[in-house]
Amino acid sequence: MSSSTYNPANDPAMMELFRQESESHTKSLTKSLLEIEKSENATDVSEQLMRSAHSIKGAARMVGIDVIVNIAHVMEDCFVAAQNGVIRLTASCVDVLLKGVDTISDISNDQVSDIHDNEIAELISNLEKIKSGECLALSEIDESVKYNESTPPVASNATDEHPMLKLFISESEIHITGITTFLKSDEEKISNPDNIKTIKDHLQNVASTAKLCELSEIHNLCDSLKNGMDLELSKSEFIDISVTSQFKKSLNKLNDSISALMGNKEKTQLEDIQSSSESTNQGNVSSSQLASASLDNKEIKTPTTNDNKPENLSIKISTQRINKLVGLAGESVVESQWARSHADLMLVYKRRQSEIINSFDKIRSYLDDSNAAEHIIKLFGDIQRRANDGRSFLNERLNELEDYDRRVTSLSERLNHEVLQTRMRPFSDCTHGFDRMVRDISRSLDKKIQLIISGGNTQVDREILNRIESPLNHLIRNSVDHGIESKTDRKVSGKPDQATIKVSASHNMGMLSITIKDDGRGVDMNALRERIVERKLSNKEMVKHLSDAELFDFLYLPGFSTRSDVTEISGRGVGLDVVHSTIQEMRGKIRTSSTFGKGISIQLLLPLTLSIIKSLLATIGGQTYVFPLARIESIHNVKRADLLTMEGKQYITVNGQHIGLIDSAQVLGVNSIPSDSDFISIIILSDRNNNYGLVVDKFIGERDISVHLLDPRLGKIKDVSAATILENGDPALIVDIEDMIRSIEILVSGERLTKVRRQKNSTENTPMKRVLVVDDSITVREVEKKLLVAHGYDVEVAVDGMDGWNTVHENQYDLIISDIDMPRMNGIEFVSMLKSDPIYRKIPVMIVSYKDRQEDREAGLQAGADYYLTKGSFHDESLIDAVIELIGEAN
Repeated sequence: MSSSTYNPANDPAMMELFRQESESHTKSLTKSLLEIEKSENATDVSEQLMRSAHSIKGAARMVGIDVIVNIAHVMEDCFVAAQNGVIRLTASCVDVLLKGVDTISDISNDQVSDIHDNEIAELISNLEKIKSGECLALSEIDESVKYNESTPPVASNATDEHPMLKLFISESEIHITGITTFLKSDEEKISNPDNIKTIKDHLQNVASTAKLCELSEIHNLCDSLKNGMDLELSKSEFIDISVTSQFKKSLNKLNDSISALMGNKEKTQLEDIQSSSESTNQGNVSSSQLASASLDNKEIKTPTTNDNKPENLSIKISTQRINKLVGLAGESVVESQWARSHADLMLVYKRRQSEIINSFDKIRSYLDDSNAAEHIIKLFGDIQRRANDGRSFLNERLNELEDYDRRVTSLSERLNHEVLQTRMRPFSDCTHGFDRMVRDISRSLDKKIQLIISGGNTQVDREILNRIESPLNHLIRNSVDHGIESKTDRKVSGKPDQATIKVSASHNMGMLSITIKDDGRGVDMNALRERIVERKLSNKEMVKHLSDAELFDFLYLPGFSTRSDVTEISGRGVGLDVVHSTIQEMRGKIRTSSTFGKGISIQLLLPLTLSIIKSLLATIGGQTYVFPLARIESIHNVKRADLLTMEGKQYITVNGQHIGLIDSAQVLGVNSIPSDSDFISIIILSDRNNNYGLVVDKFIGERDISVHLLDPRLGKIKDVSAATILENGDPALIVDIEDMIRSIEILVSGERLTKVRRQKNSTENTPMKRVLVVDDSITVREVEKKLLVAHGYDVEVAVDGMDGWNTVHENQYDLIISDIDMPRMNGIEFVSMLKSDPIYRKIPVMIVSYKDRQEDREAGLQAGADYYLTKGSFHDESLIDAVIELIGEAN
């Protein structure tokens, strides 16, 4: 772009810079206006309002958007009047000012098709009325809203700063930015007459305001700079800033003086530019480079000499490159796990080597006792020495490997953490519009609602942050419209007029936890049950036995709502379905709790990042597939003999529910491989309406895997969402659970299901190990029994300690599982009796109890229990793992 024709309005980079700056300031204006509406005495907020409006005005003047200049100018006057106590910004005044903010935002984003000149004129007229205190024409404000003309402005102390000083500092920053922009546009000279005029205008504005603030030094400096420019122009057609030392010195002195007023010892933009202009090795910064500066951190990219480097230089990196870095860092975390698994294999080899050496020692002892020939003993002694040397060498290498494992694991985790931080943003970045939304909607509904947002500094992956804004918007709107009662209803209920909606974010046990809670009417569970039956989603008998958590799940079904009317604010069930779908896509969970008449609480649990996920690895048709753990209901190993068939379809029973079985090989379209095992591995998947048992070849285990997105040129691959690289370097596909469930539904509806594969070779039946479960809760007894039976154990039950003691005398058992709190004879007494009897003391005993205190655990172990498992941490794997540890597999 030629310097002689440069116009900021025609520079896309400069206009983008203005748009970003305007967006930042309009957000600040909205936030400050909402704060001042709550507390009219917020002096610091009034100052921020003046600064933001003034900054917008100055930036708009630079790029030539006069309509924004006019709006921002009168808004700034309103804020100055409020700061000086001339007017008071009431709720109605804030309405008009927010309209001004919205108009500036729309114009900045080129959304001007719906804005007419008469609307602009009306807006400016209303703003002028606010400035003058004539608010009666705007709304139903009574006479007490405005101040009397005789009301004196708020007096300042003799030691206070000049009332215009803060405004001068703010304005001078704008003008300095303008000067530096045009200084850079012509590189080593200023030749464009328009640019020269603009610089002189900026200097004149600073000089005039400085004179009003009685800052004679700055006023004289500005005059000196203007005179210097006129002197240079009298000699030549351009101003050569690289040779005019007096001009540079004056600029630096002006900069220092303004910096001193700010109380800021750091260099401002102007000083950095002067330093860079003196360097012979550095070029100048163009307007396009200015546009790529980091506005969020209020940093400008500036070239610097080696002697003057800014401490925090911002650079522009594409999101695509950041995502690649995150992927590589996540992959390094996964790869670092190889060393640990290899070290574990080396430990196995070490144990085997020790067994061989022990055998050598026994042979040597035998040779010594048998008076073997001396050369044989000598030869064997050499073998023993070599074996011991080999063991020492292995120990050293194993120690080195373990040290390496610790170092590389720590390094990869730190690398991954630092790279992830580049994607992290504060939670507050997605909540800036919620205050305004709640205010506007509540006023339209004649409700008084306070929104409290906490945890704004909680760091969130930017991808998650971008995707949760819409669900949070739906939930908050739903609370305002559905949850919060009218003022009359709240008064009848004895609640304060002002309702409260709280949104909080925090990191909780490796997850991002976001809670939306209100003190409204809550959920009427009886009405919810009736609505479920009315929608024919279930029958009355079944609904009676559903838990609250199961009932709340219906709220997130498409189109489901407890209301019959549709509103523009929250619709009818649409929002909550969107919430559920979005959270599920991010592998998150929703927890809902409510007390009727007191409010509702909705907790969103999300992963901290989408680049690394916890997964279950399983083989299907000889290939490894990855299932995200967050989308798995449960997993089971079931005896083939326990499979049930109804109308030609196979199923299993889990917690009293029949779950149909589907062959994963058929769903994925791969060849099935026969198995030698008597057990089949089943993954339970759910889509809120149905549960499906997906049969896989075998489980490999749980892993943290790095997610690699597939090349978009491949398009959508059926039943697959992404890929990963395993520890051994092999690729594996990550299953798209939603897509797979749809594929299953198609198979089921088409009656094309194949039966679960038969085992390759039959094996001889061996006696099953017998377990006695002693618990007074029928639910606990049956859950434990079915779980153990599913893993091949022969199980009997007893209702309390006394019944268990009698049952032990009648049969032989390989393991006894007992509760503690039971009638007639508690678990401690029962275990003590078993361990004091010479016949039964060798039977392993496991205690499974809700009591998780350390003293309870010690009491159980002191009584003789071999294992103590709390029901609070109880899950399928923990119980089965403990049983296998005590008595081994079932057969």
